[in-house]
Amino acid sequence: MILIILILFIAIFAFIGKRTECVGDIEQHRQPQFNSKDDYEIIGDAFGLSKSRDIRIFGINFGNTSDQQLYNDAYRTAVGMKYKIDGLLNERYEYKETTLPFVIFTIINKEVRIIGKAYHIK
Repeated sequence: MILIILILFIAIFAFIGKRTECVGDIEQHRQPQFNSKDDYEIIGDAFGLSKSRDIRIFGINFGNTSDQQLYNDAYRTAVGMKYKIDGLLNERYEYKETTLPFVIFTIINKEVRIIGKAYHIK
């Protein structure tokens, strides 16, 4: 009887793990060096999104995606969103990490969003 209760407790705990969430904003102000406003043109708003899912089994990571790789992918997505974008002004990143722990494994979802003004060099 105690063994059955123990097995039920472990099974319930395995599927109801505590969910934690981490959200943060990072502002980047990489202003390109232009001589005058005639050198570039503002195209409009651009945004990008990058996601990853990592799984940790007994402390060993599978699919370990670095945060810098997510930031770079989000930036490339934003720049590739419209035709003739050379870069972003006043970009702002939003980082979100959700952890779902279970008894044997842990699932880590990461998401990076970027928003900024797209410009084109004339």
